[in-house]
Amino acid sequence: MPYQIVWTEPAEKSYLQLRQNAQACLDVGQSQHPAVLIFNEVENALETTLATFPCDPDRALAGVLSIVYKLPLRSVYISYLINPSKPIVIVLTIARKQQSVRKWLSTAIEDGTVDSVLALLDIEKPCINIEVNEHWTH
Repeated sequence: MPYQIVWTEPAEKSYLQLRQNAQACLDVGQSQHPAVLIFNEVENALETTLATFPCDPDRALAGVLSIVYKLPLRSVYISYLINPSKPIVIVLTIARKQQSVRKWLSTAIEDGTVDSVLALLDIEKPCINIEVNEHWTH
């Protein structure tokens, strides 16, 4: 059963930018331009890997972030989540390789933007209770 692809706003924005860049090159006959090759690689990954077999454990991040997957391509990577109760892949980002998905995720956790993604997956936001030693407060 193929997985449905759902986009976060940053991922959709990146995808549309890649498509626009590729189309501009195609319009002037540059079918082998890197922008076209990158877009084709992303399209192929979306239509094959993510739509049919997104759950490869080798692509999962470690530990509590194991619900986040990172698919490295030649020039970009696609980070995504999988809804465990439905065949849905939520594409988080499409970014150049020099960017870090961990940095994006840390920022998203800190500023609360990851909450909507967790809600899409019906995952309750983890609550961390820290017991403060009374000696630390004096």
